[in-house]
Amino acid sequence: MSIIRRGNEITLSGDVPDPAAKRALLDAVITSTEDLTVIDRLRVAPGATAPDFSVSAPVFEAAAVIGDFTVRMTGDTVTLAGTAAKAPEAAAVADAAEDAWPRAEILNELVVSSPATR
Repeated sequence: MSIIRRGNEITLSGDVPDPAAKRALLDAVITSTEDLTVIDRLRVAPGATAPDFSVSAPVFEAAAVIGDFTVRMTGDTVTLAGTAAKAPEAAAVADAAEDAWPRAEILNELVVSSPATR
């Protein structure tokens, strides 16, 4: 599964186990920021595994300032990527992901664009 943000557009793709998981992810993304276009390419596939999206809104809220934010989910691994303007922005996203998905392995590949703020 992947969640890719480019500016004000977020594309969701991959398999979710049921309609409730799909709705929870859509709600978390849609409520994260204003003026956002969401492209829903999620598929409901019974038996698919996905983290609990009902608690993921803080991840997307923290990442709202990162215009190239991505999340990739494979099994129990969640990979965060993108370019934050400041180190505290990247840290806030990583902290929110760890809080939202405590059983997942969080790989933080976020980078900071300004060396002065590291």
